[in-house]
Amino acid sequence: MGPVAFFLPIFVVGSCWGSLNGVTFAFSRIFFAAARNGHFPEIFGMINVENSCPMPSVFLLCLTALITLSLNDITLLLNWFAFTQSLVTSTVIAGFLKMRIWEMLKWTPPKTPPIRFNISLPIIFFIICLYIDIVPIYNDWKEILPAIGIISAGVPAYFLFIYWKNKPSWLMWPWVKFTHGVQVVLLCVSDESKGQ
Repeated sequence: MGPVAFFLPIFVVGSCWGSLNGVTFAFSRIFFAAARNGHFPEIFGMINVENSCPMPSVFLLCLTALITLSLNDITLLLNWFAFTQSLVTSTVIAGFLKMRIWEMLKWTPPKTPPIRFNISLPIIFFIICLYIDIVPIYNDWKEILPAIGIISAGVPAYFLFIYWKNKPSWLMWPWVKFTHGVQVVLLCVSDESKGQ
């Protein structure tokens, strides 16, 4: 590489740092918006009073990053993340295709999206995502099983902690105390603009 060999690792570190910064910024706001709209625990819909940052969401991201860093096998970690990301993407594209097909069959009133393009593009993208989902299961389903288990654990957790509204007070008391403790430590309050 010649004279660039010294600078290349510095550029790689800068690129990784920028990517990490962007992911932390984006996903903490996604958690914040989901909690504000009632799709995630209320604690993650709180912001710091000094800098308007969703601190509980940032700490959740840091905790999950530390847990994933404790895994020694980078290939396994990459397979898990590729599988879960592709599964989420294929689910979103499937919902989009359902909406477009129902609109084409006149089952729902037509909506005018800001950008209209040929339906073959999302179909091709959906097939690619399905391929990325199915091949790891076919090759080594035992390797992907923990990722499927973690994703599947979200369903009962959602019904237990989010969907079920009239929980008994003895079940809610520890969570309320934990939320108040986090509010005191991180100087967080609930956002006033709920659901906007």
